[in-house]
Amino acid sequence: MRHGLLQRLLQGGGLSLVKLVCGLAKIKLLAWVLGVEGLGFLSLALQFQATAVALVSMSLAVGVINLGRPAVVGDRAEAAGAVVGTAVTMVALNAVLLTLGFAWWRHISDASWFLHLESQSTWGLWPVVLAAVVAALSNVLWEGLAFLVDRFDAYVRTQMLAALADALLFASAAWWFGLAGALVASLLGALVLCSTYAVMLLRLPLVRTVLSGIQVQRRWAGPLLSYSVLMLLTTAVGQVCILLARGRLTAVAGEAANGYLQVVTALAAYLLPFVMTGVWGHLHPAAAASGDTAGARAELRRTLVASLRIGAAGCIAVVTMAPLLVPLVYSRAFEPARPYLAPYFAGELCFMALSVLGAYLLAVGRKHAYFLGFALYHGLLLAGVWRTSVSLGPWAYVLSHVLAALFVAALATAFAWRGGLLDGATLASVAGCMAAAALCSWLDFRAYTVDLGQGPVRWSWLAAPLALLYIAKPYLGGWRPGVAR
Repeated sequence: MRHGLLQRLLQGGGLSLVKLVCGLAKIKLLAWVLGVEGLGFLSLALQFQATAVALVSMSLAVGVINLGRPAVVGDRAEAAGAVVGTAVTMVALNAVLLTLGFAWWRHISDASWFLHLESQSTWGLWPVVLAAVVAALSNVLWEGLAFLVDRFDAYVRTQMLAALADALLFASAAWWFGLAGALVASLLGALVLCSTYAVMLLRLPLVRTVLSGIQVQRRWAGPLLSYSVLMLLTTAVGQVCILLARGRLTAVAGEAANGYLQVVTALAAYLLPFVMTGVWGHLHPAAAASGDTAGARAELRRTLVASLRIGAAGCIAVVTMAPLLVPLVYSRAFEPARPYLAPYFAGELCFMALSVLGAYLLAVGRKHAYFLGFALYHGLLLAGVWRTSVSLGPWAYVLSHVLAALFVAALATAFAWRGGLLDGATLASVAGCMAAAALCSWLDFRAYTVDLGQGPVRWSWLAAPLALLYIAKPYLGGWRPGVAR
């Protein structure tokens, strides 16, 4: 593995860990200070903020990177500045619409939750709205610039510092001023993020060069919007399908079944960013700069092998340590969720492979293939849950996830193979990682569901370190993926 790839995967994993720890600590402190009702109001306000950020930013950072990165590599700073300037102008217009719309809505809205939230603070929800504006600007301008100039390290350091500051601000403000203080802390946290980005990035000569050429050009609006619409549509399709699938499961199997399933999906949601944050930071700028070239394809193969090895190790660790993780993260009341972990994480490794291939396709401009892959996965997931939830309960979601991820990953792999993106050595490495993870998952699943902790559980304990040794073997002794001894 090249040093840069390993470094960025570790940086991405470290960032995910810091965000996880800070997020858990923040929630614990806020729950203690605000109580159940106060935390419920705050979570609603923060969901409102997250929605506003998505609407204002419109995922324009992806377009900034894809359209501006070739210009940066080609020493055309004025073109990159035009892309950035056009995107920031679009964000500014959205921010004006948001603030005007909010000012109008707060006077005519009769939604009880909205009025109740407004009454909890002297300033109402204005701090949350302003925080959304600042966060959207940071996302498009500063985060876009960090990837544009290929400084993933600056992005990671900024996000880590901002996560720490956010936790401290929320805890201290809520302690002294209650819910009103927590709402203001959301604005302060967004300002800290924006200012930290500015301090980190304005020291870089290339960033200053790009900003010196910043301007607005209408010709970039259409290409930027094409990426924006694609990302928003992909996210919307995924969220709607998951919401309908979970709602269907709750309706036919009960809230307890959905609660057990939440253990599985939440642990998977913690693991995926550990790998994919580094993948995006490494692969996206490199592939966007050159397009679909031989060098970019070689980087895809290296990244896919490295990320699948790390992902397989993570899946094996979660499945093997489930007896400790479930009561630690949740409680022993969630012990019935354990049988779902092993098969779900085997499918999660397939979804991870799909995500890596999707990151490359998006970076090289194959936007429709990227959208179709993720839309097909979520469509199959929803269809499977809808058809089988009555008879299978939570297993309907687990098995639908596994089969959908396996099927779509296989289609994406075949597509990549026919297009020359992958070679035999890469496929062999990926297949070996998946086989190792599948074996450990099967042994652990059988031990828990069939033998009730007896017999094969010893084999699962033995298989896990052997599988991890197999996964790590290529990196022992200086061997690199795709390079002969």
